[in-house]
Amino acid sequence: MNIATYNLRFGGNRHNRSHWQEIFAEVDPDLFLVQETCDPKIYLTEEFYAAHRSNIVWQTVEGRAWGSAIYVSRGEVKSIAIDDFAGWVAGAEISGLISDRLLRVFSIHAPPPYSRKVNQILDFIANRFQDDYDLVIGGDFNLCVSVREAEQPIDWSDMGVLGRIKREFGLINCWQAANPNCELAQTLRWSREPTYPYHCDGIFAPAVWYRDLESSEVLIDGWETMSDHNPVVACFEFASAATPSSAT
Repeated sequence: MNIATYNLRFGGNRHNRSHWQEIFAEVDPDLFLVQETCDPKIYLTEEFYAAHRSNIVWQTVEGRAWGSAIYVSRGEVKSIAIDDFAGWVAGAEISGLISDRLLRVFSIHAPPPYSRKVNQILDFIANRFQDDYDLVIGGDFNLCVSVREAEQPIDWSDMGVLGRIKREFGLINCWQAANPNCELAQTLRWSREPTYPYHCDGIFAPAVWYRDLESSEVLIDGWETMSDHNPVVACFEFASAATPSSAT
């Protein structure tokens, strides 16, 4: 199973709306978590959109042409409304993607103040759902989503968010799990400080999926002109397509 997350930056260049198709061509995602995307149909062929529209969840930020979205390659998909963060977060409840076990997925684009808002989003997830399910969250958190080396400390509030995601939700950062003891890959080239290694985009999956995690990478070559963010990808190889580790 392949998961990708990508912030298109204001919907991407309106003269080159190829972001979704480029991801599909390179990654072939089973889950695609998108931020700052306009209506998905403008990035896709009419045939593809008609065949997959029921597997796409998208909502705009109030007053903007863009918002957050989730694409699911197969299975039954139901939208999860998060009224306080409409468009900043897209949620989906998925049955039949990798197993009979229920999967909930959230594509997050954190508004300011970032750590506080991410915690409020986590509050919603924790308080809303009490049943047994798997959880994947990803997107642009606008805070450091991996732990840096000691000589590169991160903000204490960022550490608090990461700790909560790990302890309360039992999730791991896929990139850091697949690339231990590595310098953090740059996922954002912020125009005001483009050389700083911002690592604010990520994918968090159940820790029990760790044994099935094959790789995770930040796509760089050829992607610099598409957005100021780079896509992040995580690839899993479950022992059985119907039985991920968390279901055993």
